[in-house]
Amino acid sequence: MATIGKDGRIKLNSQEEALLFADCNGLCSICGKSLIFDKNGKGRGFEAAHIYPHSPTEAQKIALHDVPMPREVEGIDNIILLCERSHNIQDFQTTKKDYLKLYDIKQKQLRQRQAKESLAEIIIEPEIDHVLKELMNLTSDDLLELKMIPVEVEQKIFDIPLRTKVLGYVTQYFSYIKAKLQDIDRVHNFKSEAIAREIGLCFTKTKCAGLMLDQNVVFDAIVEWLVSKTHRERSACEIIVAYYVQDCEVFDAPAK
Repeated sequence: MATIGKDGRIKLNSQEEALLFADCNGLCSICGKSLIFDKNGKGRGFEAAHIYPHSPTEAQKIALHDVPMPREVEGIDNIILLCERSHNIQDFQTTKKDYLKLYDIKQKQLRQRQAKESLAEIIIEPEIDHVLKELMNLTSDDLLELKMIPVEVEQKIFDIPLRTKVLGYVTQYFSYIKAKLQDIDRVHNFKSEAIAREIGLCFTKTKCAGLMLDQNVVFDAIVEWLVSKTHRERSACEIIVAYYVQDCEVFDAPAK
């Protein structure tokens, strides 16, 4: 749990700092400014901020009387990293709207962390790396556009921007990836099934963690997991995950 120093600022230990820094990807959670250095190029460029105020004014208590309350004001789940400018604005002008915005940002960060942690121990068959490598060397002549309508994607993804992205990947790359996986199976029997099971296990883990209401978090978590395991480009990993959305390993179809 964080403590308050004599200067009134939050004091975090190194583990808490690392956790919060990873949550925000090294960027201010409000304005997106890099938190690596301060304005002089030395030292850290971030400050730890309470989401629900540490010492709310009477006006803030009234304004925030019906918002979701943290279990502990000094708990790590009520703390977020900001740049100095954003922190100063947030500290002294916390309205209900400001609070709910920051609260939602923090909740998304917590879901993303939970998703990453749930996938950390899952391995991936090394043969998938060959497919990823091939994807990055494609030419337009290598692709056979999918003629069918990707029904699985249409039915399973309700987030419109994510659906549009996945549909684009599936339409362009599904046939190619399927052929590459068949090539792998000719050398390593049933290896594509093992890969599918591992991708499916990732989905199951996020499902068990209760993250299914945020499909973007789930999709991004599986992509990041694949990037971390293969060290290949994110775009190629997105294409692979999109393939398995269509191939029924990622996301559930709605009940009929």
